[in-house]
Amino acid sequence: MNISDSPGQSSVPSLVVDPSGIVHPVWVEEVEKDTPVILYTQMDKGDWTAPIDIIATDAGHDINKPPLTIDSRSYLQLVY
Repeated sequence: MNISDSPGQSSVPSLVVDPSGIVHPVWVEEVEKDTPVILYTQMDKGDWTAPIDIIATDAGHDINKPPLTIDSRSYLQLVY
């Protein structure tokens, strides 16, 4: 399933499901040449929200697989 719906290359996804069943993926996308962005969306009741930019870097910076987790209070934690 293509949730990014963009012409750029999407890679290194990370995904968690919270206790209420909401799916939370993040992934890295190259929006311009050598300019990666971490994007986020969520699926609740079968519908995806529009992806939003979480972190945009300068050209030439790499983003490895962004680890995503959920804590005991259901807060999403992303390490960059």
